[in-house]
Amino acid sequence: LDEDDIIIEIVNCDSICHSLIYKRLQKLKNTTNAWHHFFLVNKYNSASVLEFDLFSLWQSTLPLMAPFFINHDEVIKESTAYRNVALNCAPYSVANDDFETLAGWLASKAAL
Repeated sequence: LDEDDIIIEIVNCDSICHSLIYKRLQKLKNTTNAWHHFFLVNKYNSASVLEFDLFSLWQSTLPLMAPFFINHDEVIKESTAYRNVALNCAPYSVANDDFETLAGWLASKAAL
């Protein structure tokens, strides 16, 4: 990996990932790599109180947490089934907005 590389590690908002993130952070603290490493929450369920609490905790305590999440959206499964991109299947889906946010955030990180 180059020092300009950005690593995105995908996690879910659950107790298993909670413990794995902290184990991973211990390993990352002991490395001397210059690349940027971030955790991104995938399949976020905004109706779940547990997921809301975990994401809030991670945002306030983890410096490597991406400041947004990818919502759980059925359009991803449907677009894959039709061998199409989500934008063509459901142009106004929440997932499309999330991926646009991800693209803009990555572009801003790459520009630094």
